[in-house]
Amino acid sequence: MRLPGAIGIAAPSINAHFADVTVTIDTVVADQVARLHDLLTPGAGGDPIDALHAAVDAYLIYQQSYPNCYRIIFERRFLALWDDEQRPMTQAVAFSESAFSLAVETLRACIDTGASTSTDAYSDTVAIWAATPGLVTLPHAIPSFA
Repeated sequence: MRLPGAIGIAAPSINAHFADVTVTIDTVVADQVARLHDLLTPGAGGDPIDALHAAVDAYLIYQQSYPNCYRIIFERRFLALWDDEQRPMTQAVAFSESAFSLAVETLRACIDTGASTSTDAYSDTVAIWAATPGLVTLPHAIPSFA
């Protein structure tokens, strides 16, 4: 079985395919964000609450199934390169923004159908977006966490 992102070449060979290490990392992060985005994308139609639950479940399953890929997306040490060089993550940012927009639209659909009492889809999505990584890390940090 090939792991997500596996390209079938020796690690040093990758340098010939990208302009520099920043572009390489941006491409790898973008690939994983795109993979996660695809998993979070709800099916056409259907109940928006089911879509929201399915998206959170997909997020948690992705982290559990591909913990190293998850770390590539979210750990600061992988993102520090852009901070040091003041270069934008041109590929990864577009996928991240798209994933966040998808989450806002999913929550907005819950509001529009009366399935949520939220009055601010954007702010509540920020809260969900911020809380979901806690669901990933708390069980590892505190084994007794349910």
